[in-house]
Amino acid sequence: MIYATTQFGSAAGIAAIGAVFFGVLAKTAAAKDAYADAMGAALWCVLGVFLLVAAMSGCLPRRGGTAGGPVAPL
Repeated sequence: MIYATTQFGSAAGIAAIGAVFFGVLAKTAAAKDAYADAMGAALWCVLGVFLLVAAMSGCLPRRGGTAGGPVAPL
């Protein structure tokens, strides 16, 4: 189940970033730096998602318990 979820997440992420890239490319196709603008927009989206996930990782439970306490389930 974890492998299927990982593959789905990877495919959905690639599709979303591709949609951003090609959406910006379609709007700026006549511009000289259309590909650079589209790549910049896609990279900003990737950076935003990375920072969001990094901030949310603090909400995950800590592995292990306190001294003498129960171990957190995986």
